[in-house]
Amino acid sequence: MLLDITVLSCLHHMIELDCSHNQLTQCLALDPPPKNLRYVDSSFNAITEIPDLSAYTCLEHLNLDSK
Repeated sequence: MLLDITVLSCLHHMIELDCSHNQLTQCLALDPPPKNLRYVDSSFNAITEIPDLSAYTCLEHLNLDSK
C-alpha cells in the first residue's frame, strides 16, 4: 500500500500513473510535476486534498472514483 507518491517526481517523462487502491490522502503530490503526464488513476484512495492542476498541462484523464 502506498501512502505517498512524492518519490515519483523524479520520473520526468512519466505519461501514465496508476496509484489506485492505496491509502493516498493527496492527489498528484508531485513536485515538479511530470510534464508529459496524461493519465492518472487515483481511484479508491483516501484523497482529501487536490492541488492546483494548472501545472499538469498535458493531463487528459484523472480518475478519483471511490465507489
